[in-house]
This record gives sequence, structure tokens and C-alpha cells, in this order.
Amino acid sequence: MNKNIIAILSLILAVVVYLIYIQDLYSEVSVIRAENESLQQNIEQVDNFIDLQRDLSNRLGSFSQGDLDRLEEFLPDRVNAIQTILDIQELSRKNGLILTGSISVEGLDSAVDKYGAEKSQDDTLFHEVTFGFSVLGPYNNLTSFLSEVAKSLKIYNIPSVSFSADETGINSYVIKLETFQLTDNLLQ
Repeated sequence: MNKNIIAILSLILAVVVYLIYIQDLYSEVSVIRAENESLQQNIEQVDNFIDLQRDLSNRLGSFSQGDLDRLEEFLPDRVNAIQTILDIQELSRKNGLILTGSISVEGLDSAVDKYGAEKSQDDTLFHEVTFGFSVLGPYNNLTSFLSEVAKSLKIYNIPSVSFSADETGINSYVIKLETFQLTDNLLQ
């Protein structure tokens, strides 16, 4: 009987030790295993991103520097508003048009990241920057101006041209010119 009591007490002591000490360790081990699985998934995702980055770097390296420079000229990371204004002024002067008033710029006052590129809240890969200005001159000079804008290496869109005619042949034109820049969404 003494042996049975010792066996029962040993069994009760083993259950108590399990409940107090080992069960806590087992639950900690279960939490650590779950964290480990989550970390393993994150490591796999990082490995996939590294492979993607390596692939994209190789693809980027396959382009010549001249092609990359042309792409940057064609669709820049950010619009250089001052250079665009100078270009508008030069094209106007070259084509015999007189700028009247100032050139307005819309679309540059958004949030900008540390690289100077605009942060976009939607899914577009590019962002419009609009320049508005008024010029005076004959119709033929306006068509020459628009022809040179169309031949530019940069992407320009002219969504509106309004005018008022004068009997002297010197017309007043209000032009909206859009250009584009890449957004952060391209990298996401």
C-alpha cells in the first residue's frame, strides 16, 4: 500500500510539475515556433525581392546609357519647372510670340519624398504638371510654336488653347501645356 501511495503521489507530483513548469515552457515554445514560421515566410519574401531586384538591375544594365538618358528626357522622375518655363519662353520668342503675364504651374505643390519625386496616393505611374500662359501673335506663329512643342523630346500635351481675335492680326492665346513625371508607384 505504501508503494501505491508513493506511485500516486509521484504521478500527482509529475502532473503538477507539468502543469506549473513544463506547460508554460511548451506554450513558450509554441509561440516561438509560430514566430519562427512567420520569420521564415518573411525571409522567403525578402529572398524573392532580392531576386527581383537582381533581375531588374540586370535588365536595367542591358540598356545603354544613351537610352537611359533619352528615357529620362522623355519622362523624368520629376519635372524641372524652371527649365520648362525657360523652354516655353524660348519657343515663344523663337516663333515670334510675346508672352503676356506670368506662367502658372499646377501640380508641383504636392508632397515630395526625399528624392524629390512626388508621392502619389493613387495607382497611376505618372503625374501631370500643368503650365498655363498667355501669348500674343499671329495665327501662323502660334502654329509654328505648337509644331515645335510637338517635336520636343519631352512628352507634352496641350489640352486647351483659347483665343481672342483682333482686327490687326495680332491675336491673344491662352494655352495650357501639360507634361508628366513618374511617381513612386512605379517602384512599388
